[in-house]
Amino acid sequence: MKIAQQKVAVIIQPYVPKYRVPLFEEMQKLLAIQGVTLTIMYGSQLKDRQGVNDGIEFAGGRKLRQLYLGFQAKGLVFRLAPLRAFTCDLLILEQATKNLESYLLFTIRRVLRKRTCLWGHGYTITKRQSKLQLRLQAWMMVRSHWLFAYTESSASRGIAIGADSRRLTVLNNSIDSTGLRLALDSCEHPRRQNTWNALYIGALTPDKKIDVLLEIAEKVYSEDARFRLLIGGSGPSEHLLYNPRLGAFVKYLGHLDENGKAKAAAQSEVLLMPGRVGLISVDAFALRLPILTLASSQHAPEFEYLNESNSVIVDSPDDLARELRKLMLDNDRILSLKRGSSLSMEGLTIQEMANRFATGIGEAIQLNVRSGETTND
Repeated sequence: MKIAQQKVAVIIQPYVPKYRVPLFEEMQKLLAIQGVTLTIMYGSQLKDRQGVNDGIEFAGGRKLRQLYLGFQAKGLVFRLAPLRAFTCDLLILEQATKNLESYLLFTIRRVLRKRTCLWGHGYTITKRQSKLQLRLQAWMMVRSHWLFAYTESSASRGIAIGADSRRLTVLNNSIDSTGLRLALDSCEHPRRQNTWNALYIGALTPDKKIDVLLEIAEKVYSEDARFRLLIGGSGPSEHLLYNPRLGAFVKYLGHLDENGKAKAAAQSEVLLMPGRVGLISVDAFALRLPILTLASSQHAPEFEYLNESNSVIVDSPDDLARELRKLMLDNDRILSLKRGSSLSMEGLTIQEMANRFATGIGEAIQLNVRSGETTND
């Protein structure tokens, strides 16, 4: 439904990862039809993220200057938000305590009786939080006009710390995997004679447990010489891959584009991901590969997309190596898991996420008009 008077919504992001561009572009189109102008404001990747090459300049947005206040290594940053961020009809902020400008924006916009929303996990689950951090997340949540939750569990976490269950949208966080699926379909699927490949795709960072990945690979190879591990990605843990003893069973492919990922997947049976699982789950479904991971890792919200039909989740690295060995001897189970992975793609397209997000923004703006509310109380 088109909004009677043109409205302005703003999303502020720490930076724009390449995978978010299709979402933002689709949202801008959908919201324009509703009579809402969407502006994406963003900063630069922080120093502790520079090993991961995923940030871009977004032509459809506005880049912000930012100050580090001497704490860049810990991710504390203040982005210099322009006047529009203070006066727009709806502002959507990342739910993160490290973004110092969020506190100012919440406070000033509350005085101006403007709506400020959160987009995130409900509360942080990917790393341990201090009592202060948890209190700050709750402080923002109870002042938020609307919560855009990554997943159903994110919504539940948000409600637990103060979100209004009547004012939230579950997005089913996703990425545009259309090109990846098309690239896979165009690949030749070579018949493997003497090797059995597992694949790792993602950032080479400590949270991904690259050291554990290599330990599992070495253990499986020592028990079955057919095993090979293909690794695609880049990041600060890359140096771990250059150990000479890994050469017999690890092949490092470097940073992979969609075609590279598809080609590697076409030669592989599983995605071996002992560390944090997030949006890689959507890539896995597009590539029709099951994920093998550890329950004990501090996973992102998208971990909840995994189940026994599309993945194998165990408690320890030894258990993961054991399950991997079983799969190497059970082709029927591999085929079943691959089918489950492919079917799990349903409902997780970028178009569906953009529709949910745009609809939620429209509802949040219309709520102002319908209710006549003028505060965040």
